[in-house]
Amino acid sequence: MKKMGNKGFALVETLIVATFVMGILTLIFTNYLPMMGKYEKRERYDDIDSVYNTYLIKNMLEYSSNDKLSLSDSDLYIGINCNIYNNTDYLDYCQNLFSSTGVYSIILTHYNIKSLKNNMPSDINDSLKDYILSLANYNTNQSNPQNYKYRIIVQYKHVVNSENTADDALEDNDHVYFSYSTIGVSLWRR
Repeated sequence: MKKMGNKGFALVETLIVATFVMGILTLIFTNYLPMMGKYEKRERYDDIDSVYNTYLIKNMLEYSSNDKLSLSDSDLYIGINCNIYNNTDYLDYCQNLFSSTGVYSIILTHYNIKSLKNNMPSDINDSLKDYILSLANYNTNQSNPQNYKYRIIVQYKHVVNSENTADDALEDNDHVYFSYSTIGVSLWRR
């Protein structure tokens, strides 16, 4: 003799399991997407190439430092470009370094960036603002064993040509992205 009363139980059991699986998948999905967004954003912060290039810029600035790189206590930051050099050798080296590494902008600020973060200037672009806000507030006593007085924050522009052309002009199908890095500097006078 067959029992016909179990058909309803199997349907209810299937609905409960399907609802449970959908709830778990929704929970995983809602937590996974923000995490991936943060990861994609962070992979452009302080990557190996950017840190190395920033170190080269730091060495250039420390070796050839001049009076145009002075920052008063009331200044939040100054922008740095190759026009700070009067010597043509330094100027050529700076221009070659900037173009070969893809420097988009450099700012010189105090080592402790808390005041910069609290009073973010409007002339800094949004992606650089996001990077600065993600940085820790460096304390000049504890996290600064070299007693750096200043910090440079560098934004690099990368262009990926989808057609592998050597043109400097941007094409419609080129992909542009930015990477960022920071390092402490000592600007001494000779």
